Amino acid sequence: PEDYEVIRLVYEALYQPGNNFTLDEIEDYLEAHPELVTNLADISSHFRKRLLEKNVHIIEAETPIVPIYTYTEENTLLRSRMIYDAGVYVNPVITPACAEGECLLRATCMASHTRELIDEAAEIIAVTLAAPSPFEA
Repeated sequence: PEDYEVIRLVYEALYQPGNNFTLDEIEDYLEAHPELVTNLADISSHFRKRLLEKNVHIIEAETPIVPIYTYTEENTLLRSRMIYDAGVYVNPVITPACAEGECLLRATCMASHTRELIDEAAEIIAVTLAAPSPFEA
């Protein structure tokens, strides 16, 4: 099916028997549990909606990875640590992985996340990003 095009591309890039076996198992599992893909899309959409409601600047896309703008390297590293300390894991993305002034945090949704957990994470992220920065004069 079209939904598994990415798996096919990854499969073609990894011609090692162990990797191929693992990808076959993943594909079989996802075909047997299509609700996981649907739930992941729903959870990701809910998360983006909650962040936007809280005026968090994100890159809008239909993926389980939600990029959140933090702009500067210092702010990105500080906020990622503050968010982590509050109980949410995000990946900081700084130059050279992004353009200068366009640094961001990557929040990743999983099919196992609940709406309640996503709401809590969105609140933590919004509050942390709204807090004053020690780098601002």
